[in-house]
Amino acid sequence: MGRFYGLPVEASGMGTDHHVPGIQPGYERALNGMLPMLSWPDILVGPGLLGGSMILSLEQLLIDVEVFRMCKQA
Repeated sequence: MGRFYGLPVEASGMGTDHHVPGIQPGYERALNGMLPMLSWPDILVGPGLLGGSMILSLEQLLIDVEVFRMCKQA
């Protein structure tokens, strides 16, 4: 509906409850982020956030950017 009215579309995804970046949170975020990515949002909320969106991790942000690029190609 936002696209119909020319408004930016926001999607929230790629969330995890892990407190440290790594393989397991990466897989969870890839699976949780695929469905919001299929809606082609203009704004994606959640990259780099850990621990239920309470911790910002720059390492996880880099991992999420790569996951975002892979999901965008799918």
